[in-house]
Amino acid sequence: MYSPKSAMSARTVWSYSISCAVSDAALRVLTLSPSSATLAAGTTTQLAAVGIYTDGRTQDLTDQVSWAVSDTLVGQISNAPGNQGLLTALTKGAAAVSATLAGVTGSGALMVTDATLTSLLISPKSTTLLRGAEQQFVAIGKFSDGMTQDVTAAATWSSSTPAVATISNAVDSKGLATSLTVGPTIIVASLNGKVDSTTLTVN
Repeated sequence: MYSPKSAMSARTVWSYSISCAVSDAALRVLTLSPSSATLAAGTTTQLAAVGIYTDGRTQDLTDQVSWAVSDTLVGQISNAPGNQGLLTALTKGAAAVSATLAGVTGSGALMVTDATLTSLLISPKSTTLLRGAEQQFVAIGKFSDGMTQDVTAAATWSSSTPAVATISNAVDSKGLATSLTVGPTIIVASLNGKVDSTTLTVN
């Protein structure tokens, strides 16, 4: 005869134990990449901060550190959310760049020249995209001292036919084109009076 009491006494109760290891590793070193930057006045570059911990682990801490430039007349660096580590060259000179977190500081160097922009070159050229796809364009500047530099973030971007494709001038996505409808458009980058263009075709 079935007895609820006997059924309960026969039931097996399982117990589980879970072990969890919590790392107490501390930040040991901060390194900047690039560790030094030579820029023409009025241009920008993106820096990254990488932390090395006492257990050997590495981590990108670009958006967690506090950024600073020793001479704000020479250059400035952003701590704004979504834009951390964006370094802008202002006037000719030299300055130290630093990133600090949890009492640990990493240092780098900034050299700003008075070289002038002589030409722009957009890459890639004559691109074809499917509708709804994206393409990152890059602008390379050549300067009077022979230096070449990625000036994508400093350039102003435009699309001759925005209905076909748009291109971003937002800080965190400069030069990113998004295709919308079938057809051709001209992608243009301009900086300090210099201009280059390329064709984007949407299929």
